[in-house]
Amino acid sequence: IDACLSPLTLNHRALAAVARTSCLLNTCATRILYRHLSLSAYAKNLPLISLLSNHPHLAAHVRTFSVYLDDADPAAVPTYSDLQRALGLMTNLMSLALYVDASASWILSPPQGENSQKSDGIPSSGPAFYPRLEHLTCNFPFDAHLASFLAQTPALISLTLASLLSDSDMESDPQDLPTPKCHIHIPTSHIPLLEGYTGPADLFPTLLSRPLRAVHLSGDLALDFLSVTGAPSAGGAVP
Repeated sequence: IDACLSPLTLNHRALAAVARTSCLLNTCATRILYRHLSLSAYAKNLPLISLLSNHPHLAAHVRTFSVYLDDADPAAVPTYSDLQRALGLMTNLMSLALYVDASASWILSPPQGENSQKSDGIPSSGPAFYPRLEHLTCNFPFDAHLASFLAQTPALISLTLASLLSDSDMESDPQDLPTPKCHIHIPTSHIPLLEGYTGPADLFPTLLSRPLRAVHLSGDLALDFLSVTGAPSAGGAVP
């Protein structure tokens, strides 16, 4: 039945019609219908976020998920809480792309309550586990929420982050910022299979133990970043 319905993958109206015909076809059509989702205001399908957050059995079908939210649109604010709940349910994800407000990294953490969802600390409740997630793209700076999320993605092979300062740097006056140092650390137990990294240079040194094949860095990569890994000194021969 999956093979018969697969040509309808991009025809959502047809799949929805098939899903309404019988219980047997409903199961197969629904699984295909929610497998690959790309949500945006332009596509007028953002209400699906609320649907997924309230129906765990539908969220479990999602394999690739991308969402575009305009952070300047006040109407999108309530959507973030729904997105937080939905992400916690989509544990079968293989690819995730979040193009949302850069200050909303809290959506990567499980909901704790109305007043704790935007906390700067790592949530005390157990985070969701994403054993199949291989590709992650987001415009969040590296913080506690993102670090906690990466701990739950052992199969990740591709990571793309925004070229943004960390939270502590964003709160400082740009003229007072110190020379960048390797102050960010990702434990070696996190994302051990990582092959591709795109993002800030100051995060690169802590990823050198991974089997990296492709690296695209933003910002300056000073040699003192690599001193702890045995890289050549500034006076040594650097090819």
